[in-house]
Amino acid sequence: MNQSETVVLISYLRELWPHYAVPTTGDGWDLRTQAWLDVLGDLDAAAARAAIASLAGREFAPTPGQVRAQVAELAARHAGVALPAWDEFWGW
Repeated sequence: MNQSETVVLISYLRELWPHYAVPTTGDGWDLRTQAWLDVLGDLDAAAARAAIASLAGREFAPTPGQVRAQVAELAARHAGVALPAWDEFWGW
């Protein structure tokens, strides 16, 4: 995903969660865009958008990390693989 795709992704997120506070110009916007790009930049933009859409209906907008986790969850489901629960993964 590139910077312009990240901007579109954040705008899409804002449409689904209108109360999500997003600066629209200036340093705040640049920092927000860069943070999302840092976390999601290696993912396909369509996969990230699908992950966000699948999370619609939640009270609060997802964080970039939650979007990344949802991309992995959707990919695993599509492949027919079950991801381990966190406690199983870490051996708790």
